[in-house]
Amino acid sequence: MWCDLVNANLNYKQLTIEVKRLQEEVLSLTQSKNELLTYKQQLDAIMDNAPVEVILKDREGRYLRVNKHCESIFGVKNDDLLGMLPAEIHEHTLAAASQENDQFVLKSGKAKWCEEITELVGDSLLHTLSAIQFPIFNGDGEVNGVGAIISDITEKVLIKDKLLKKMHDLVWRNNSASWAIGSGMK
Repeated sequence: MWCDLVNANLNYKQLTIEVKRLQEEVLSLTQSKNELLTYKQQLDAIMDNAPVEVILKDREGRYLRVNKHCESIFGVKNDDLLGMLPAEIHEHTLAAASQENDQFVLKSGKAKWCEEITELVGDSLLHTLSAIQFPIFNGDGEVNGVGAIISDITEKVLIKDKLLKKMHDLVWRNNSASWAIGSGMK
């Protein structure tokens, strides 16, 4: 009987220790869950509000997520894009360039900047897109996907071209005036 009491007392102590350990584990998991929720909310805020296109793809180039701005310029909802490849939604040249750049990033583990000219949904104009594609690393430091941030820089390119043309015209006029003055012409 004494042994039974000692064993029961030990079992109670062990049970108390185990309950305390489980409570600490639950508290830790709750804190981790809250941290993950905060990170998700922050990522959602970026994806919902960034005035540029943000894209996440897996190693095979399938879309994992795109932001709202990307949905509007490509005319496809995030939920409809999940699991699709660029070749399934973009014109051939843009899809091929995207795949080539993805492969560079996946193999090198380095970011790559490029510009592409393409048509976007909603108009028949050519747009100049500036893209930076970058590796997404897993917890082991291996590249397991590609991210991209894309900006439509068409207006900037058009303004730059107009300024360059004006500068060229001014230089040409200046040179013509210098030639006329130097040759004695008025």
